[in-house]
Amino acid sequence: EMTSSLVGSEMCIRDSIGTSAFNSAFTNVPFGSLDISLPKVSYIGTSAFSGATGVKYFDFSKNTTLTTIGASAFSGCTYLTGIIDLTNDNYLSSIGASAFNGCTGITNIYLSSVTPLKTIGDSAFSGCTSLVSIGTSGVTSGFIIPSTVTSIGTTAFANTLISSIDMSQTTATNPLSESTFKNMLELASINLGTHVTTLPATLFQNTPKLNEFDLVVPASVTSIIQGNGSNVGGGSYTPTIYSTFYQSGFRSIDLSKVSSSITAIGYSYFEGCSNLETVKLSSYITRIMFRAFYDCTSLK
Repeated sequence: EMTSSLVGSEMCIRDSIGTSAFNSAFTNVPFGSLDISLPKVSYIGTSAFSGATGVKYFDFSKNTTLTTIGASAFSGCTYLTGIIDLTNDNYLSSIGASAFNGCTGITNIYLSSVTPLKTIGDSAFSGCTSLVSIGTSGVTSGFIIPSTVTSIGTTAFANTLISSIDMSQTTATNPLSESTFKNMLELASINLGTHVTTLPATLFQNTPKLNEFDLVVPASVTSIIQGNGSNVGGGSYTPTIYSTFYQSGFRSIDLSKVSSSITAIGYSYFEGCSNLETVKLSSYITRIMFRAFYDCTSLK
């Protein structure tokens, strides 16, 4: 159910917004000319505003009831600019896959200090090429992931300007997906916290700005993905699975604190880590496997 009013270039929508409700709408207004207020909306469906290039601003500042932003809800809103302000919303639990994908003008996303956010979908903010921060009002850089988050999808922040990720508040043991931080071209620091147990495949692939960062893998980690492929050990190796650290940008990686379940530097562990200078190993690690440091041209 939805009620709305349109006055001049301003539109106010209340209640809920269904699937594809305004998909590719507002094509008869100038690009980036429409402001839409969403003061009482509790649910925004899949592709609700996808491709709505006439919209310049969504006003959430008075919203206290929004629980769900559906998949591709605002994807391709290329003229959407500035801040998405969800500061007063204490109920948002899910941001769907590609929810803001390609919103190139968004700079900041403000969340409530008591947000119950649990899920950030695949490519949720991918292609938000002006996005520098996600966090409480006033946070100007990076993303401190709330303690409530239990799942972050593949390439969730790809090609944004987010320069730091802090998981120190995160209590979930397995919140990360394959390639979660892949293609974060401006990522310069990351804190994995103390609870994460699994580091999935290609987690940090193509993160060139980590070239001056020294990663300490926490003691909670019990699983790091190794590579695999056909003709392992042969002359025509073809990869089919890529490792956690494949083509990551780290200057150094400290594995000295990892659990006793990690006993080897596995297949292709650090393959393609061209910035990697040093690796510190735990006493449990006794084997170095096939292609473990392949193409690590900066090792000292």
